[in-house]
Amino acid sequence: MTSLRNWPTVAEIQEKVCPRFDVSRSDLIGPARRRQLARPRQFAMFLARRLTPNSTCEIGRRFGGRNHSTVIHGLRVIDGIVSAAADQLAGIDCVVVAAAAEIEAELREENRQRAATIRRLLAEETKAL
Repeated sequence: MTSLRNWPTVAEIQEKVCPRFDVSRSDLIGPARRRQLARPRQFAMFLARRLTPNSTCEIGRRFGGRNHSTVIHGLRVIDGIVSAAADQLAGIDCVVVAAAAEIEAELREENRQRAATIRRLLAEETKAL
């Protein structure tokens, strides 16, 4: 039987983040700490925490075996960027915040559609019985 989950997987979030920031999935979960890789990774972790029921430990495992404290640090960094005044953001951060909002909206819509399809299929199955 199909699961009725209303959230994306961490892998789906990673798949959405990679093309937006022109990084590969291996870069996203790899050991590199350069800002151009760390920032997209932090945003993906931020979205994973917001959109999934996964703990920071589980999110860290999905991002190359990182420690939960690394995930927490990333969440704080991105939370700071998101809550900062728009005129204080650096140019790339504005782009990153906008992309993160778009990705979140896309994932929520895809999951809403997936849940509606599953409900419809279950209703059809029930009628057939």
